[in-house]
Amino acid sequence: MKRAKGDKDPARWEPADDSADCRYAAEWAAVKGRWKPAVDADEPAALRNLVAERPAEEITYESAR
Repeated sequence: MKRAKGDKDPARWEPADDSADCRYAAEWAAVKGRWKPAVDADEPAALRNLVAERPAEEITYESAR
């Protein structure tokens, strides 16, 4: 699975197993929150779509900067 994903963001890749969508989105958002890398224009909508069925998912992270 990792080879197929590469460094693609949620707008260009999502887990094959739908049950992993929310965890993937939460982990992606936590990395973005911690390290503050750039967010491209398509990422926010893709993340919202991934977590649409689980709106109560909590994302926690500690800022690295």
